[in-house]
Order: sequence, then structure tokens, then C-alpha cells
Amino acid sequence: MPFGEMMITLDDVRCLTGLKIKGWPVEFQVDENMEDGTDLVSRLLGVSHVVATNELRTARGSSMKLKWLVDNWKDDMTSDDPHTLNCAARAYMMYVIRCVLFADKSGSQSHFLRILDNVEDSGRYA
Repeated sequence: MPFGEMMITLDDVRCLTGLKIKGWPVEFQVDENMEDGTDLVSRLLGVSHVVATNELRTARGSSMKLKWLVDNWKDDMTSDDPHTLNCAARAYMMYVIRCVLFADKSGSQSHFLRILDNVEDSGRYA
């Protein structure tokens, strides 16, 4: 490596973020269509099929706008309903995934929801 350059290692990521670097691999196929994305968003984020379809269509495909995630779940984090809390937790984790781990402004890809299907298992991923 040329003088003055450095490489970030997995251990650096672990130290800086506190994220696990050993665990289940994150694997999924990205070739889902609009209908698959709509079903996923509707089921895992607890919105109606119509709301999910509208958001994915607005965001052009299998993405959700980050603002949409925040606006729809910011008030649900204090709910007493376990299902609502799980949906809000998934929305928050999606926000973190898209703003911190895979930062870009293009939107939150619905296929990342697959790893959050079971909220309790999400901590086992590397």
C-alpha cells in the first residue's frame, strides 16, 4: 500500500461501531419485484398493502424513502402493543442500516427487511 494510505479492517469496524464481525452472514437475493417488496413492507412494517404499494411506487421500485420511515414510526416507539413495537423497531433498524451501515440517499431497500423478519434473531447477524 502506498505511503500515507490506510485500509479499514473488520476489527476497526468492530471497535468503532460496536458491531459484531462474527455471526450469521447477511444473505438475500435482490431480484424481488414490486409485488414481493409490497408484501414484505406490508407484513413486516405493519402498513396496509395500499400504503406499501404507494410508497414503493413513489420511491420507484423496491425502495422506501428514509423520510417515510421516520414519519410513519417516530411516534410508535413508546407503544404498549408488541406488534407495533416490532414494526417500529424494524423501521428504526432499516433507518440505521441505510444511514449508517450502507449510507446513501437513494432510499431504504425493502430487501433489507428480510434480515429483520424475526427481530429477536437480528442480533445474530455479523
